Amino acid sequence: KFKSTEAATAVGGRIHDVFHWGVKMKDYDMEVVINCDVDQVYLTIALNNSSLFNRTVTHYGPTTLKPTICAAMIRLAKVKVGEVVLDPMCGGGSIPLEGCQMDSHAFYLGGDTHELAAERTMKNLRDLKTRMELETERKVDGLRWDA
Repeated sequence: KFKSTEAATAVGGRIHDVFHWGVKMKDYDMEVVINCDVDQVYLTIALNNSSLFNRTVTHYGPTTLKPTICAAMIRLAKVKVGEVVLDPMCGGGSIPLEGCQMDSHAFYLGGDTHELAAERTMKNLRDLKTRMELETERKVDGLRWDA
């Protein structure tokens, strides 16, 4: 058995010894997280200083996917130039929102039959364009529709 402070001291000390980086428990430049399980120890490094789950979505609903999941889906889809990516039940529009930022060579379209979901999608698109100062020619749109 060991205490979390002992683990922090050992890992922080080793990082310092190898890389000659100072260790700070507050106002740090890089976050190293240690998770101990019964059989394993997981060591992770945060790649940024803030959570990415809310980077594009400002209006959430009960069906809104986390933007990080949508970004992973878009990467796995390997979208090609000129393709249209359709999200027929887009909820808050996370897939089109992530797609238009990651890939300017495809068109991302999201729609939903639920009035509030369609409104959230349009608000999220508007807010993203404002916050990120995106050009209006970005290949993305959202609609309210029904099959």
